[in-house]
Amino acid sequence: MSNANLDIRQDVLFIHAGSTKTGLTDNPQQFAAMPPFRNKNLFTRILREIWFRTGLPFREIWYNKDVLTFEGKHLLVFDPQITRPYLQWLQKQNKWGIHFYYGNKVGRARHITPDKVPDGIPIWTYDDKDSRDYNLNYCTKAGGDPSNFYPKEAPEYDVIYVGKDKGRGEFIFRLEKELNAAGMKTFFRVVPETRFDKNKDPRYGEPIPYSEICRLIARSRAILNVALPGQEGHTVRDTEAIWNNVKLITTNKKTAERAYYRPENILIADEATVTAEQIRAFLDVPFVPYPPETQQDCTNVAWVKEIIER
Repeated sequence: MSNANLDIRQDVLFIHAGSTKTGLTDNPQQFAAMPPFRNKNLFTRILREIWFRTGLPFREIWYNKDVLTFEGKHLLVFDPQITRPYLQWLQKQNKWGIHFYYGNKVGRARHITPDKVPDGIPIWTYDDKDSRDYNLNYCTKAGGDPSNFYPKEAPEYDVIYVGKDKGRGEFIFRLEKELNAAGMKTFFRVVPETRFDKNKDPRYGEPIPYSEICRLIARSRAILNVALPGQEGHTVRDTEAIWNNVKLITTNKKTAERAYYRPENILIADEATVTAEQIRAFLDVPFVPYPPETQQDCTNVAWVKEIIER
């Protein structure tokens, strides 16, 4: 672990609604993280949501006060469930530089819109289009943690996909059927948006732990990435393909403009016209391994440095 990596990890805390981590590990790509609110059980989360939506006073009773013990220099606050009063409360502490990051498309998750983020907090996005539409800082790096990944194995699958529906399900199900009919082996797991949707379509499946997804990648020839409408930014699937030296099939046309784009490794697919034959021909082209400098540009440390040092 380099001293530079150690310093930046000690200086930055992730605030993320899905976080359960509270401390650093020996991994130089992992940062300490904690949730913004106290989440004890489903009942208290529902009660907190009602409290916030009805504008009841004393919101601070719901805040996770553990953040006050952080002695570093920067907070990187991720968008889901964050409220304007919460960001204002962080600002009042006058202890850190606060950076707000949209890890989702603006309008796609339960989060505040950019105009509600308090003045003095820089706003970042992974998506080119959102950066232009909302005048946000665009992060050119794609974060990733190579320690999550496993050594490559003999391919068991030609193409894999694991992710939520988000309006993409019908295309994904259709492509899976066509690939299988053409003799290719796939592992496709489409997860419903909410627990209430899972019984609406028998093709839906349960979520898979990320460690298992990484094992699937190690046994696959290609990862499928289906962009959301209007999405232009790089995603975790891009990073997974680069670090695992596997091929990427993506509907994101902007990927062709990335520094890491190689036509041998990345297929820009059109949802309306892509065929199993086209994918088979792409898979048969020899893969060109990514150089170490390309992989190092797709790490959590490189990504966080761009945000706090620009």
